[in-house]
Amino acid sequence: MKRSALFLLMGWGIWSCSSSQIPAKAFTLEAQTFEIRIEGQGSLRPVKTTPIQVPPSRRGPKNIAWLAPNGQPVKAGEKLVLFDSLDLSRQEVEYLRDLENTALEIAIRRGELGSESLGIHNQLDLVRLEKDQAEQFAARDETLYSRMEILDSEADIHYLTAKEDHFSHKADEHSQKTETETQILDLKKNSQALKLEQVQSQLKELELLAPHDGIFIYTPNWSGQDPFVGMMAWGGMQLGELPDNSAFEALVYVRESEAGGLVEGLTVSLTAPSQPGVVLSGKVTRIDALAKPLEKDSPIKYFEVVVSLDTPFADWMATGVRVEATLFVEQIPQTFAVPNQAVFHEKDSDFVWVKSSSGPQKRPVELGKRSTTLTQITSGLNEGDQLYLESMSGGGS
Repeated sequence: MKRSALFLLMGWGIWSCSSSQIPAKAFTLEAQTFEIRIEGQGSLRPVKTTPIQVPPSRRGPKNIAWLAPNGQPVKAGEKLVLFDSLDLSRQEVEYLRDLENTALEIAIRRGELGSESLGIHNQLDLVRLEKDQAEQFAARDETLYSRMEILDSEADIHYLTAKEDHFSHKADEHSQKTETETQILDLKKNSQALKLEQVQSQLKELELLAPHDGIFIYTPNWSGQDPFVGMMAWGGMQLGELPDNSAFEALVYVRESEAGGLVEGLTVSLTAPSQPGVVLSGKVTRIDALAKPLEKDSPIKYFEVVVSLDTPFADWMATGVRVEATLFVEQIPQTFAVPNQAVFHEKDSDFVWVKSSSGPQKRPVELGKRSTTLTQITSGLNEGDQLYLESMSGGGS
């Protein structure tokens, strides 16, 4: 038993001696670009997306009769949604018939009024002719005509003058009557034309066309249900969206716990796993005010970050293409940066262990920026210095 204990003590002594002689690792200091990065993941999406909405209407909801398939590529002007047009089509036929009947009524009445006016003016012209002749051949010379003949001639002229005034007044009244009746009929026609125009406008609204090229994507309602044929759609309701694939941006998610220094304007580098070797550059243009979980009931929250791309279009770009992003919070060229574990703190000063010919030396330094792995050294070190990654207070070589 004593011999076993002696061998155990001798073995521990040999191990401790050999372990104390293992040289501490040191690294050579070189100037480099110091970076503070934030990593994130996301996907590409179009910069511009046009919502496809039900036009507002006073007639209440519309019934969807046809829908373009979800995810289908479409060209500008192609049909996206058709609504049921049966009731409006019936109204259009009815209003067209009413308008044609009114136009016929106007034509007939204007013909009648024109005939009446012609008859009145013919009578007026005849009376004026008789009056002119009566005045031309009137018996006025008392040496040639008797007193009775002269009085009869004057009575004829007076009668014809009164008759002329009567027909002239009748022509004026008929002209006013014609104008009034024409205005009433025109108002009736215009009212029916307005109704027809409204119905035809609503018929056009029953057809939603693609405003530009893109991929038609359904928009689920509040319950998560996509639009479908037979569904009632109210004015202003969004049925889908049409992304414009001529320019893309990146939607990146950054963990809340790693978002220190995240601000708009940061430079971003992006890669797409589906496109090896392709590197995109851009800048942060928008950051959500609040972090949100990506999955229901998940404790991990993310900030939604929009990145504008310096090259917004390439043939391989499409909605939903996955990207990995590196956001550069700091980029300081030609500076010294050491691993965080190489920096030590004592009282109110920071220092590092530097290798020298006489052994490890403690050297005070001033610190700059700090990332999760590196610390910037702003003064106290020179290029080529060899630093230890561990404390040398217990000795070392």
